[in-house]
Amino acid sequence: MSSRQIVRTAPLGSIAIFHLVAGVERLFAATAAWRNARITERELHKLSDQQLEDVGLFRGQISDIADELSRA
Repeated sequence: MSSRQIVRTAPLGSIAIFHLVAGVERLFAATAAWRNARITERELHKLSDQQLEDVGLFRGQISDIADELSRA
């Protein structure tokens, strides 16, 4: 029994389209992460210093937390 491999090339432009679609998906994901980080930051700023302390945070940490969320 002979084993033959059939190699087919991708249609012209399909790789470029794949990379374009993947790039758009990454853009949407990054935008959603940034938006969620800004919402979190806004909500944390609404809390009083006592409420922040109750959850183990200080007001100065809010921006750092939002920046970490937007990179995740």
